[in-house]
Amino acid sequence: LEDGIVFQQAPIPGARLEVGSAVKLSVSTGPAGAIVPDVVGQQATEAQQLLVAAGLTANAVDEPDETVRVGEVLATRPAAGRRAPADGVVQVLVSSGPAPRKVPAIEGRDVLDVLTELGRLHLVPGDITRSVDSGEPDGTVLSITPAPGTEVARDSEVDLVVAGTRAPVPMPSVLGL
Repeated sequence: LEDGIVFQQAPIPGARLEVGSAVKLSVSTGPAGAIVPDVVGQQATEAQQLLVAAGLTANAVDEPDETVRVGEVLATRPAAGRRAPADGVVQVLVSSGPAPRKVPAIEGRDVLDVLTELGRLHLVPGDITRSVDSGEPDGTVLSITPAPGTEVARDSEVDLVVAGTRAPVPMPSVLGL
């Protein structure tokens, strides 16, 4: 409602009152807030400038996203097209890139299963070292670096130590000796 318009009263219209009784009026102070512009897909700095131009204040909040580039606006709260709160503060959700991954606990598992799991987590196998005197069956993962439970960025390398036998030694030709 426009500023100065009465939108509610107590007691209700038509009620009988004694002379000098109080009547409570609720009067509009104008619209609740500015309309939030659509800034989704823009860089956070551009979005902030548009919100300030609309008379609003941007409160940037980082949020991980697997597909949206870092620094790009994912959404606003309240959403575009809605009225901002009376204080004019609009939360702007900004992509911080892919969420960190936790290095899995994989000791004692087969190396092929571990490599598959690392691929699903978007982690990259780094150095794979063989340990020949571990007493474990060939292909058993003995350890992973960084340690299990460590948070790393998507596409980070992890190193493995895998049980195995000694690499075959090439036999030189002894024909004619």
